[in-house]
Amino acid sequence: MGPLTRPYLKRKLPPWIFNRIALTVYGLEFFQRDQPFEDYVRPQIKSNPQLLGNGKSYVLVTSGKLEFWTWDAEIAREFTARPKDFGTFDIGNFVMNTFGKNVLTTDGSEWSRHRRIVAGAVTERVSGLVWNESVRQTRALLASISNKEGADGSESSTTNQIFDMMKRIAIHVLYAAGMGNKQDFDGGDNQEQLKPGMHLTYIDAVKLINENTAGPTILPTSLLLNWPTWLPGSAWLRELGHAKVEFPQHTRDALAKEKRLEAETGHARNNVMSALLSASERNEGDPEKGEKKRKGPALSEEELVGNLYIFTAAGFDTTGNTLSYALVLLARYPKWQRWIQEELDALLPADKTTDFDYVTIFPQAHRCLAVMLETLRFFPPIIHITKMTRTPQTVTTSTCGTFTIPAKTTVYVNTIALQTDPAVWRDLNLTDADRAAASDNGGDKQGDEHVFRPSRWINPSGSATPLYQPPKGAYLPWSAGPRVCPGQKMAQVEFVGVMATLFAQHRMEIVRKEAPGGGIESDQALEERLDGIMENSTPKLTLEMDVYNVKEGEDRGLGMRWVRRH
Repeated sequence: MGPLTRPYLKRKLPPWIFNRIALTVYGLEFFQRDQPFEDYVRPQIKSNPQLLGNGKSYVLVTSGKLEFWTWDAEIAREFTARPKDFGTFDIGNFVMNTFGKNVLTTDGSEWSRHRRIVAGAVTERVSGLVWNESVRQTRALLASISNKEGADGSESSTTNQIFDMMKRIAIHVLYAAGMGNKQDFDGGDNQEQLKPGMHLTYIDAVKLINENTAGPTILPTSLLLNWPTWLPGSAWLRELGHAKVEFPQHTRDALAKEKRLEAETGHARNNVMSALLSASERNEGDPEKGEKKRKGPALSEEELVGNLYIFTAAGFDTTGNTLSYALVLLARYPKWQRWIQEELDALLPADKTTDFDYVTIFPQAHRCLAVMLETLRFFPPIIHITKMTRTPQTVTTSTCGTFTIPAKTTVYVNTIALQTDPAVWRDLNLTDADRAAASDNGGDKQGDEHVFRPSRWINPSGSATPLYQPPKGAYLPWSAGPRVCPGQKMAQVEFVGVMATLFAQHRMEIVRKEAPGGGIESDQALEERLDGIMENSTPKLTLEMDVYNVKEGEDRGLGMRWVRRH
């Protein structure tokens, strides 16, 4: 309830009370940024230089668990590199175990078993499928927008539903890559059909559960299905109850179908579910422990369902929201559209209607990937990395001594502050051209680390790697260490595929509103509107803007015009 009640509390409470309550509100990293460190940590260090932390760590004493907060990259590296010492978070496990244990919620040898199978299922063949489906879905998106003639005679397409379309692409790509079922972007022959006796399709069930994972999904299914009709939200909560019942049914049906197809054809299909089944049935034991092949599946049916849920939940909102933030940022700073188009013009075939080859294009699309990396630097889907100690732990650093962390302490890495640390990000790969144009991005008002500048990720010619590799622990949108997200490559492939297709033949601009005094809004007013949309984001399951579930013509969301380039 914290994010929902926070605006009310801020209006009604005196600052000296609110500023302390704000330290306990979920999403404080995004709302407060590094303010808690400025307000409470650095004054203590100034008065007592012997205190540890360099102003980047503090302990919050609450009526619940002790909390250790940090945005120190060295400490963050220790947290992510030592999964046995800093385990998964109990509350997070309770929520994400809804449909069965999985790679996200297990620890120790149990996690090792899940990880080995899940990571092995995300292959280059699956990445190729993700690429092709991302391009296909995005081309269908552009075709679905009605074409109109612009004032300058150029062909243009306008919609205020582009963000809902990004979410649709994300779920369709996941459905194809995860389950092997391709969907047409706008319905058609390949549209998923409602099964007899069910209230929701697989895709509708996934979307409904994802939108409520951090809320009423944790309520007992029987309560949701029998929610009193006279109470507010009855229809919505009952539908959520059906989604909780039918999602695992859909998944089990898909698993049974996959087994039948494999038995009939004699080979596995190219999707994550098929790879999970094959790896689970082989049950090679744990090679790291010298274990031999065992009898029975390595993952139970419930564990397969749990992992397929996490695969979908972790990949749907995260990628969909990242695409949405990237579009708003590229609208806010259009120079970066031209920057990626320079790369695309050199990489893509002259005939943009032909296939975009994954093997030749993706590895060289450095600028498109840099836009993703820079977007995630400001708007990571998960705004903190959460761990928990079962026993007392120590963390020794090279700059600020040794920390002793008691048992049963929740530890948080503030990724928002971490990924704008001036020691790492300020003036990184800054060229003379970037410096000259810095004022366009607000560089005259704030440090470069707070400026959206994708070029910081492009290393100079002749470097060992084309893209900048941050110090370990300094950049965590996919976490890091042994428990790094196994879907990282898939997310990158999908993002680049969508961006390459969107901007191959089009540029994008915002539809301006009428100004209060007449005419259309100025550049400054438009920039402030875009900044406001991003700043008013809400941390739900993932961080997201209020731009979804918009009807065509509704004065919500953000009207975008796609103009064909010549």
